[in-house]
Amino acid sequence: VPEVPDYYFFFFFSIWNSLQNVLSKKMLSLHKVKYNPGEIQYATGLASVLAQVPTFFLFATVQAWNDVTTLPRAFLYILNGIFFHFQTLSAYALMDAISPVTHSVANTLKRALLIWISVIVFKNHVTLYSGLGSAIVFIGVLLYNKARHQ
Repeated sequence: VPEVPDYYFFFFFSIWNSLQNVLSKKMLSLHKVKYNPGEIQYATGLASVLAQVPTFFLFATVQAWNDVTTLPRAFLYILNGIFFHFQTLSAYALMDAISPVTHSVANTLKRALLIWISVIVFKNHVTLYSGLGSAIVFIGVLLYNKARHQ
């Protein structure tokens, strides 16, 4: 299997993430029926399970299956799922209140903050490029906020 550069993964992740934000906003603003964030979370969660369970059975290794079925690992997966549920639910609630562009900007800022939290907590090394990238994110958020309020 040829090695795929990381930026391809980032590129496709950005496309899927943007499409998900736009489609979620569309679902929140349907005119015939007004869905609340909990209803959208349920529907998308159910669709996600329908996509993920067959994928797991098709591609999971024996080691992955053994890891999932151990009690400590199962507990971590359940805890992660609970946190993901509340994060997604709060994202839908936020998206209901603001525009998709503002949500994407806030999401970008969140990701930059998570990187810096990991730097502090895990003592990760900061390269010139990662520092420069974070500075661009923070400056971009400030400029967006300034432009939005003018």
